[in-house]
Amino acid sequence: MSGGRRHIGRRILGVAVCALPPALSVASLIAGLAGGSAPWFTGITFVIAAATIGLTNAFLSFVRPRLRSASRRHISGIPVVGSALVVIGVLYGFGALGTALLALAASAIDTGGAPWFAISTWRDRSLWDD
Repeated sequence: MSGGRRHIGRRILGVAVCALPPALSVASLIAGLAGGSAPWFTGITFVIAAATIGLTNAFLSFVRPRLRSASRRHISGIPVVGSALVVIGVLYGFGALGTALLALAASAIDTGGAPWFAISTWRDRSLWDD
C-alpha cells in the first residue's frame, strides 16, 4: 500500500502519547534541578517496579532469543505496564531528581514500553495510516 494517504494527525497523537513517560521524566528532572520541593526519591517504588519490568522486557527481547529452546518459545514481555508505572511514579514524585533519573533509564530500557512501541511500529502503514 505504497500509495495510501498519510494520517499525520494520528501519527502526531501517537508520538505524543508514546513520548509521555520520558517527557514527564525530563520535566520532573528540570523541575528538580530548578529547586523542586520533592525529596530525592519520592515515588521511587513505582519507578523501581517500572525498571524491573523494563529489564525483564529487555531480557526477553535481546537475551532470550539467543538462549531460545523449545520450552521457551512463546514467552512474551509485559507491554505498557512499565510506562504506566513510570508516569505514576513521576507524577507522585514530580521534582524528585533520583526518581526522574531512574524513570528516564526505565523508559529507555523498557522495550515493551510506549516509546519503543512508536519506534518499532513507525513504518507499519497499516497501523498508522490505513
